[in-house]
Amino acid sequence: MNRLALALSLIACTFSALADCETNATIGQIEQSRQKMLDDPNRFDRTEAADVEVISIRNDDESIVIGNFTQERHPAHPAFVISAIYEHEGKVWVYHQGFTAGDCEVFQTWLEAFGERDRELQRMYEQHGS
Repeated sequence: MNRLALALSLIACTFSALADCETNATIGQIEQSRQKMLDDPNRFDRTEAADVEVISIRNDDESIVIGNFTQERHPAHPAFVISAIYEHEGKVWVYHQGFTAGDCEVFQTWLEAFGERDRELQRMYEQHGS
């Protein structure tokens, strides 16, 4: 199993699945995931934009994992969305999954915005490479 698949499976095992818009993470789990990404030796970027902290990791297999963590002033706080960008069988794939300990309806609205962003990232990587 490559590093990306392992990382995503570990994160998925840490949280319960989002079902019927219920809280699916604790504040502690969200902070623990944030800290793991900050401590990752492959981290290549960390930025704060308005009300979200973005942490990026490039794995040995050239896949990219992006963690989007809400800050206190974000309406969906506490929450995060993890995205993975990877190549498989010559095609670029973008995957995201979200976790919240806050208002689920606000979180769902925020999570839905990642679908369009993922399609844009996929087009960009297919056109220009990583």
